[in-house]
Amino acid sequence: MKSRLNEITLAQFIELLCGNYLVLSDGDEVKENELQECARSLIASYRFIADKPGMRALIADKEESVKSKMKVFFLRICNMLVLQGEFADIRSLLVMIDEDVSGVNDDNLKDRVADLLRYATFEQHRNEEVNADPEKTKEKSSPDDIRSYYDSEIAFIMTYIKMHIDMHQINAAVYANIVNQVNVDIMNKRGTFR
Repeated sequence: MKSRLNEITLAQFIELLCGNYLVLSDGDEVKENELQECARSLIASYRFIADKPGMRALIADKEESVKSKMKVFFLRICNMLVLQGEFADIRSLLVMIDEDVSGVNDDNLKDRVADLLRYATFEQHRNEEVNADPEKTKEKSSPDDIRSYYDSEIAFIMTYIKMHIDMHQINAAVYANIVNQVNVDIMNKRGTFR
C-alpha cells in the first residue's frame, strides 16, 4: 500500500480526494478502514505542505476544542464528587486547573463547581459554533468540482512558474511544495507593494 505522498502522482492524489482510495492499494488486498486512514493522513500531509499557516491554524483550533471538551469532562467529574460529598478531592482537583478554592466552604464549593461547569459548557458550545468543521457544515464537493478546482489551480501554477506540469508524472509531494513556493512568492510580492 502506498503510504507516502511522494509515492502517488498528482492525478492519483486528485482521485484520492474524489474518494477513490484504491489508488493507494498497489493491487494488494487492504481493509477499507486502513485505506481511509492512510488517505486522511496523505491529505493532511499535502495540506500541511501546500498551506502550512492554514494547517497550523486548523491544528490549533482542534487543540482548543479538545481542551474545552476535557475541561467540561473534568468539571463533570468534580460535579459527581460534589454529589458524593468528596470536597477535599474536589479542592485538590480544582487546583490542577488553577482554581483557588482554598477559602471556600463546602456549600459555596458546590455552587462554584456548578458555575464552572456551566461556564465551561457554554464556552465549549460557543467554540464549536465558531470553529465548526467546514468539512461537515458545508456541502461536500463533488468529484467533478474537485477535478475542476485542480484543473484551474494547475493552470494557474503553470502560468505563474512558466513550466509544464504533467499531473500523471509529478508526484503529489513535489506539487504541494510547488504550490507552497508559489503561495510564499505571491505573499512576498504583496508585502513589497504595500
